[in-house]
Order: sequence, then C-alpha cells, then structure tokens
Amino acid sequence: MSRLKVLLPSARHLVTEELARGVVERYDEAAVGEHTVDFERRLDLGGFDDAVSAVMASHDAGDLSMDGAMAEAVHRQLRLSRREAADPGIWRYLAIVHRPEVVRHRWEYRSFATMRTRFWRHGTRFDANAFSRWWWVAELTVMAEDYSLTHRALGSSALSTHLFSRQLAWHHPTVAACVRILADAPGADVERTLRVLGKMLGLRVAEAMGREELEGLVRAARG
Repeated sequence: MSRLKVLLPSARHLVTEELARGVVERYDEAAVGEHTVDFERRLDLGGFDDAVSAVMASHDAGDLSMDGAMAEAVHRQLRLSRREAADPGIWRYLAIVHRPEVVRHRWEYRSFATMRTRFWRHGTRFDANAFSRWWWVAELTVMAEDYSLTHRALGSSALSTHLFSRQLAWHHPTVAACVRILADAPGADVERTLRVLGKMLGLRVAEAMGREELEGLVRAARG
C-alpha cells in the first residue's frame, strides 16, 4: 500500500506542460525517488485513493460541484495536524507524483502558467495546489465532522475565490457568516463585500463577536 511522502523543492522541474496536459500520465515513483523523503509518520494512502477515485467517478471532468466532495474526502482521509499540513511537500507529492490525474480531472488545461500553480503553489487560493486547497478549505470550514459549510463555500466559485485568499478566512465564525450571507451572491458583489468587510474588521475584534453580530457586519459591508 502506498504511503504519504514529501516532495522536495528540487522537484520543481517535474511540473511540466506534458504532465499538466496528461501527455505524461504519472511519474514512476522510483524515478523521482531522489526528490522524495518519507513523511514523518506512517500514513497509508489506500483510503485516500479510494475516496478521491469515488469523487472523480461521480463527477464529470471540470464539474465545479466536485470541489466540495473532494475537499471532504481529502480532509476525512488525511488526518493531519495543521503543522503537518503546512508542509507544501506533501501536497506536491500527491499532485505531481501520486495522483496528478485528479488535478487534470478537475481543471481543463487552458494555460500552463495557471495549471502549474495547481500542482505546485501551497495555500488556499483558487489557483493553489489542488489537494492543499481542498484540505485547507475543509479544515477552515468543518465543524465537528459536519462538512455542510465546506460544500456551500466551495459551491460558489466567486465566494471560494475571494474568501479563501484573505486572512479573515482563518476565523471560522467569520467564514461561516460570509458563507451564509454571500453563498448565492454575484461575483462582483462578493468581491466588493469582502473588501469592505476586511476594512471593517480592521477596527473590530472578530473573536469577540457572536454569530448575529458577525452576520450583521457582513450585511452592512454588502450594503
């Protein structure tokens, strides 16, 4: 059974246009061994592989609704601490070496510059490493094994694009308020509201605010 590994920065050259297009379906793990090290503890990927394969099988290529299901599957199967998940090497290993076809299934190839970041860049931005983004969005939205907020947040491309590229996304109650108020809002409305909200939160302590107060603040920012 495969185990989670860490892909080192020296492997950056492996993110090629051929990999992004699927001309190179997958690298032979033995051939890239010099660029990998074992993860700090044993973490088998059998359950992870089954879960992401099931999501792929139930969604057409490029289907936006895949994101919520994939985020839940990745987060449930990779029980990581935030410290462990902060290592970009584990996400690069999953995307570049272990399951690159998952990245290609989610995003149609249009630009190598953008596609390259979905294999390599760490974080929660819309153009970050696919597995990193799915796991971290789930981590920031899950509540006691309930992923309903995760699915709602990722169900809107405008909301997920603008919300998780901002620092306020790291405060769960603020994220929840934004999702409840903005999940169905137009893209321009979402972007403007979050920009205004960020300024408003610069003068307030979000951690001291309750649900109703936070939702009221999002409504006020929306205008």
